[in-house]
Amino acid sequence: MVFEEVALSFVPNLGSRGAMHLIECFGSARAIYEASEQQLIEQAELRADIARAIAHRGGFAEAEREIAYCERHGIAIVAATDEGYSEKLRFIADRPHILYIKGNADALLAERVVSVVGTRRMTPYGELMCNRIIEAVAKYYPDTVIVSGLAYGIDAAAHRAALAAGLRTVGVVANALPSVTPAANRALAEDMVRNGGAIVSEVSSQTR
Repeated sequence: MVFEEVALSFVPNLGSRGAMHLIECFGSARAIYEASEQQLIEQAELRADIARAIAHRGGFAEAEREIAYCERHGIAIVAATDEGYSEKLRFIADRPHILYIKGNADALLAERVVSVVGTRRMTPYGELMCNRIIEAVAKYYPDTVIVSGLAYGIDAAAHRAALAAGLRTVGVVANALPSVTPAANRALAEDMVRNGGAIVSEVSSQTR
C-alpha cells in the first residue's frame, strides 16, 4: 500500500471502479497524482471536477488521518494493487479498491475459502446443519477458511462452528474497524482474530 492509493479512495465521486480505471490508465496511484489535470481528462476520460480534485491533491489530508487512525488501532490497509490482496477478489469488476483488516491479513489469501451466509432468524435445524457442514469441511479440508458476515443467526453460527472445528474464519463487516456490528458479536470477533482469522471492511473511519 502506498499513500496515494489511500488518497484515491477519498477523492469525491471517484469510487473503487474509478480508482481502478485510473490505475489501469496510468500504471500506479503515484503516477495518477503526478499527471496534470488535462492528462487525467484526456487519457482517462475523467470528469473535469474529479480531475481537478486529483490535480489539487484531493484525498491527501483524509489519507493522512486514515493511516494514523489505522496505526493507532492496529488495522492493516491493503490496496487492490498489493500482493496481499486476494486474487479471488481481483475477478470482481467492482472489487473494493481498499480493504481494512484487523487480524491476520493472510487469512484472505487462503487457496480454499467457503462462504456461509443465511438467515438472521436461525432455527435449531439450521444451526445443526451449519455445524455439520463446517465440521465436514474441516475433516476433509482442514486448510479451509470460513467467511461470513458476523451478523446474528447463521453468520455467527458459521464463525463459531469454524472456531470449534479448528478452522480460521473471516468476518466481513459493513462498518469501520475496529468496531463490530452487532456489538453483541464483539467477543466472537476477538476470538476469531486470536485464532488466526480476521475482520475485514471496505469502510474507512471517515465514512458517514
